[in-house]
Amino acid sequence: FIIHHVNLTDSDNFLGSSNLYDVAKRNNFWDGQSDFDFTVAYAEPFDADTSKITGRILTVHDIMRIQRDHYENTPFDLTQGPASGPYGNPARYGTGPNVTAPAWSNGQRTIFERPISYHTTAYSYVTSLHPTNDNLSLLWFGANVPHSTAYVPIYTKVSSVPALTSHGSLRRFDLNVSFWLNALIGNYAGHFYKHAMPAVVAVQLALEKSAADAQQEVQATAVSILAREGEAALVAHLTAASDKFATSAHEAFYALFVDVVTRFHDGSIFSDFASESMTVSAMGYPSWWLEEVGYFGPKAANGVAVTGTLVLGVVTVAALAVGLGFWLGRRTSTVKSKGYVLVK
Repeated sequence: FIIHHVNLTDSDNFLGSSNLYDVAKRNNFWDGQSDFDFTVAYAEPFDADTSKITGRILTVHDIMRIQRDHYENTPFDLTQGPASGPYGNPARYGTGPNVTAPAWSNGQRTIFERPISYHTTAYSYVTSLHPTNDNLSLLWFGANVPHSTAYVPIYTKVSSVPALTSHGSLRRFDLNVSFWLNALIGNYAGHFYKHAMPAVVAVQLALEKSAADAQQEVQATAVSILAREGEAALVAHLTAASDKFATSAHEAFYALFVDVVTRFHDGSIFSDFASESMTVSAMGYPSWWLEEVGYFGPKAANGVAVTGTLVLGVVTVAALAVGLGFWLGRRTSTVKSKGYVLVK
């Protein structure tokens, strides 16, 4: 929720249930004395800061890292726990339209936190303004989800943006569109997240470092071209540079996808491809997950394990009870009573 102040007497601006305050007081969401705050009363108890003072000046690479965050190494880490599966996938999809929630235990429920790097993200970017030259400002643009993209520099003073990042459709997969290639990597690597994502991260960081290291030369050349040949030549130079960065990232990510599929598939990790006999090792499952799905035996329900012997015993007793009841019923029904005739 984002609504804070509420005034139900101001019907021109507020519309709410007449028991809005009573419900909050009855459930100890509000003390009835302090100013009523709808979000404080009815939202989740965790109140994240809208801003935070940093210990140092953040770089564009810091912002990229933040945008790729799933709350790793915090109590809300989405790569941990049963919902992340055996391999730590941080994606949390919608529950679907046909899910009926059971009764909450003590009025509490579990929610899926929404990460910064959300699985339906179409694109993200980091704006980098040049401190002295407007011609050299740029966007570090990433198609698709932040954790499965490589941010590429696209200058603002261009005649067109790279075709790889400017076209495509959700109606049709296209390997010549960076969104789709990145989505392919993200969805595949997400299946074996803790095994495959380190390979993705290594390529991301290498590409972004290479692009950052190239900026000094690209920008120095741009200043020189502007002085010698004018603005049109400057625009052509920055347009070509942006295209080159986007193409390099796309080609590297295609090679990355081939590498990831080759190394991680069918529950196994493959390596030592240059050797006569390559190495194959099972990804395996963590013990906690095997226990969670009942691999070591039926999962306990409310602290009581349901075993095959117990189930058989219950079924046997039920069958005997039914048989005894039927026999007693037959016996009772055959007792002759005056004025009544047994009808079979």
